[in-house]
Amino acid sequence: MKLAKITLALLIATTLIMAIPLHQVLAAEPTEPHNADSMWIEPSVKDVSVLSIGEKFNVTVWINVSLTCGAWQFKLIYNKSYLNATECGYTAGAKSDFFKNVPTTVPVTPSFESYNTTHNFVQHGESWFGGTPAGPGYGSLSWVEFQVMAEPPEGGEIVAILDISSAYHPPTSDTYALNFETQAEIPLNVSNCLYKFRSLVGPMYTLKITTTVGGTTNPLPGEYSHPASSTVQVRATANANYFFDHWELDTVNVGSTNPYTVLMDANHTLKAVFVPITVEGTKIFVDPPEIFDPTMLPGSTFNINISVNNVADLKTCEFNLTYNSLIISWTSMSALKVQNRTPTVKIIIDDTAAFIWVKLQYPTAISALTPTPLVTIVFIVNTLGSTPLDLHDTHLLNSEGQPIEHVTIDGFFSTLIRDVAITDITVSRNWAYQGWKVDINVTAKNKGNITETFTVQAFYDGNSIGNITITDLLPDNETTVIFTWDTTNVTSCINYTISAQASTVPYELNTADNQLTDGKIKVRIMGDINGDGKVDIQDIFTAAKAYGSYPSMPKWDPDLDLTQDLKIDIKDIFIIAKNYGKSCS
Repeated sequence: MKLAKITLALLIATTLIMAIPLHQVLAAEPTEPHNADSMWIEPSVKDVSVLSIGEKFNVTVWINVSLTCGAWQFKLIYNKSYLNATECGYTAGAKSDFFKNVPTTVPVTPSFESYNTTHNFVQHGESWFGGTPAGPGYGSLSWVEFQVMAEPPEGGEIVAILDISSAYHPPTSDTYALNFETQAEIPLNVSNCLYKFRSLVGPMYTLKITTTVGGTTNPLPGEYSHPASSTVQVRATANANYFFDHWELDTVNVGSTNPYTVLMDANHTLKAVFVPITVEGTKIFVDPPEIFDPTMLPGSTFNINISVNNVADLKTCEFNLTYNSLIISWTSMSALKVQNRTPTVKIIIDDTAAFIWVKLQYPTAISALTPTPLVTIVFIVNTLGSTPLDLHDTHLLNSEGQPIEHVTIDGFFSTLIRDVAITDITVSRNWAYQGWKVDINVTAKNKGNITETFTVQAFYDGNSIGNITITDLLPDNETTVIFTWDTTNVTSCINYTISAQASTVPYELNTADNQLTDGKIKVRIMGDINGDGKVDIQDIFTAAKAYGSYPSMPKWDPDLDLTQDLKIDIKDIFIIAKNYGKSCS
C-alpha cells in the first residue's frame, strides 16, 4: 500500500515536470560491449562523410556495472560549430532500458545548454525511487540525436569528440553511476565517440616559430608546413640566466604550458617569450628589522646595526635614522671597521628631535656581498610602546662619486602591551542539511603593541569544531580565520549556537574579550528542501523541476544542490528519494 502511494505521488509530480519524447531507440544488446564497470557511447566512431549539412544521426549511451545502481547521469559535450543536439530520450520510452525492471523511477527532462564559447552539452539522468534497484548488469540509457552543422573544406577533415569522459572526475562528476547502498560514485571506465567528417584531399598550413632573446625551441625557430587539422607540439628551452615565461599564438598570450600543441586549422605564428632572471639589488637596512620583546621594560637597553648587502665599490655611506623619543632614546653609537678599513665619521645627533645623521667615508672602497654591519647604535627604553626605526635620506657613492642604486629597509621596536580578542563571528548560512559543511568566519584582533601568535577555537553548543593557530598577527591588526564545520555526525532538527574563544597570551590582563558567542545554525534532515521537518514528494518535485540547472540559470536554487557541486542533477534527486519519509520527531 505504501509503495502504491509513493508511485501515485511520483507519477503526479513527474507528469508536471516533463513530457516523455515519443521518439525512442530500443537497444537490448550492445554492439560494442564493455566490461563492468563502464559507461560508453555507441558507435565508438561515427563517420558521417556520406551526410551533408542539416542531416541527422543518433548515438546511444550504454552502461555496465558490477554493483546495484540507484541513479545514473551523463553530460555529453560536443563542438557546436560542427553539430547541434536536437533531441534526447530514454531508450525504453518512459525510462531507460537499464532501469526497465525498477518499479518506480524519477525521470528528468534532458538539459541542452552551453558549455563554453566553443562547445555545448546534453545532460540526462534517472533516479531510482522505489522497489528493486538496477544491476548488476548492462543496459542502454539514452539516445541523443545530432544535426550536422558544418562540412569540412574541400580536401579537409573535421574530427571532434562526442565527449562524456571530460565530465567524469570523481567524486563530483557530471557523468556517473551511483552505488545504491552508499550513494557514492561507482568507479567507471568512460569511453567517448569519435566524430569524423572527411573530404578527399587536405590543404597545408604554415606554422612560423619565433622566440625572444633568452632561449630556443624544438623544433627550432623557422617556418614549417603541416596538413590541415594536424597538431604540432613545440617545446621551449631557456638559456642560462633566463626562464620561459609564456607562449604567444598569433600575438595572443596562450599561457605557459610547455610543450604547447598547435592545431593547424590555419596559418599560425607561435612565439616563445623568455625573461631574464633578476639578481637581488643593493640594500641598506636596519638589522634586526624588528624587535618585539615583552621583557623590555623602561631602563632596558638594546642595540641595532645599520648594515649593507650586495654592494661593490662603496666609498661613501650617508643615512638619517629617526625614531619616537618618547619611547626610546639614543645612548651611544659606534662606527665599525669593515675589511680592515676604518671610516672617517661625521655625526649629528638630536635626541629631542629624535634623529641620528651619519656620514661614513672609507679610505678605499669596500665591497659587501653578504650582510655587513657598518654602524652599531644603542638605545634605552623610556616607556612601554612601539616606534618605527625610520631609515631615510640614504646615499651610497662609489669611488668615483657616482650614486649606487639601492633599496632602503626600515626597522621597528615594540615593548609589552599584550591583548588578543575575538571581535566577530559570521556563519556562511543560518541552516544546513545534515552532512553539509558550513564555513564559520571568526575574526580575531591583536589589541596590543607586539606581534602575537595564539590559538582560536570554535564551538557549537559548547562542542569543539576545531582550532586554528594565528601566527604573527601584527599590533592593532585583525584577521579572519575560517572553520569548516562538518555536520555529518551532528543530530538534525536542532538549532545550534556558535561561539569562539582565543587562547590567553602571557602577561594578558584583559581576558574578558577573548571569547564571543554569536550566530545560530539549524541542521535539517538531508533532503528537507522546504525546511518543514520532513522529506516528502514536495521536496522531490521541487528538485526535479530544477534539474540540469547551475548558477546564472533562472531555475537555479542553491538549496536544491544537495551535493554542493554547483549543479542540480540526478545525484541530488536520488539523495532525496533515499531519505523519502524521514521527519523530525
